[in-house]
Amino acid sequence: MNNNEILQEPIWNNKHFLFNGKTIYFKNWIKNIKYVKDLFNDSGFKTIDEISKEICKKANVLCEYKIVKSAFKYIREKIHGYESKFINIKDKRYFNFTNKYCTVEKQKRKFFYEILLSKLFISPKHHNLYHKEYNVSKEMWKHIYQQKIKLALDRIIAEFNYKLMHNLLSCKKYMFKWKKESSDKCSLCLETEDMRHLIYECKNVSLVWNMVSLACKVNIQWKSIVIGFYFECNQSTRLLNNFISFIALKIYKYKMFCRLSNLEETEYSISNHVKKCTVLWCKVIKYSNYALKTNAIEHFIKLL
Repeated sequence: MNNNEILQEPIWNNKHFLFNGKTIYFKNWIKNIKYVKDLFNDSGFKTIDEISKEICKKANVLCEYKIVKSAFKYIREKIHGYESKFINIKDKRYFNFTNKYCTVEKQKRKFFYEILLSKLFISPKHHNLYHKEYNVSKEMWKHIYQQKIKLALDRIIAEFNYKLMHNLLSCKKYMFKWKKESSDKCSLCLETEDMRHLIYECKNVSLVWNMVSLACKVNIQWKSIVIGFYFECNQSTRLLNNFISFIALKIYKYKMFCRLSNLEETEYSISNHVKKCTVLWCKVIKYSNYALKTNAIEHFIKLL
């Protein structure tokens, strides 16, 4: 770049001006000092006293000035101060894109597409927990989301599955932590009530899950409820995953309803509620265009 081009360059987050291998950015400088030309006057590179008059906060001005001066070490020797007053720049809005300070004007789709590609994907916290507990690899999450979210038979089940996977549902453990409950213990089992206990391990839901296991001829575990069966993608696994999620959803919703209404959460009342809801849901599936066999659901209804 020649001197004119250098003087027109933005200072902040510019990969051409580095300090210890990193771009620089001082928020309190940017109001009056944006471009390289703003660092120079007729005498050359501005002194610390001249700079301090132009910035908002002066608490760290000495340290910041030394960093900027170091970043422009070789530029200072090359630029003549008088050149800066002949540079006219139309003020533009610049933004920090992946350590690159640039304007969005006249940018094409490729520019924004490359920014999206450069963004690092941070795995949710519970992905690591499930990896440790159930040995779920990163590659498998694509299939899990396919089965539990994309192939959910309705939006409510999909939302519930997502919240359950990421531990976003309410239970006494969190309510106690937020000081909304006097205890984090289950009133029936006297054990800490987390999501696993609330939906799966509590004594008042054991009958429901035993009947689900018998009807589906599969031993339903907590892993089956949270991440489902994802190794195969067919109509059978789709119905099985939706059926398990539906039962978990109805147990959770009914327990929350009982707590809001000050009703007792008994094994009979939960089983009866789940049965009534499942009968209606089974009819909906039968008369829909899903083309799913409901034999296991009908068997569950008879058992319950």
